[in-house]
Amino acid sequence: NESDGLITEADAAKFLDVLLGSEVFIYDDDTISEIVLEEASPYFTGEKSAASVAELINSRVGLYLAEQE
Repeated sequence: NESDGLITEADAAKFLDVLLGSEVFIYDDDTISEIVLEEASPYFTGEKSAASVAELINSRVGLYLAEQE
């Protein structure tokens, strides 16, 4: 539902497809790239949903960025 501010499974899948299909990440940081690739792998093997993978990526990248401050 658009009004509740939550992303749908389809939205998360589209986001991952675009992100992982990109040749250049907007944030040029190898650690962030590694987190994204590591966490997204189970989505493409069917082990995890796009929404859960997106949540894990968001969490791990957020923690990493907080540690860099």
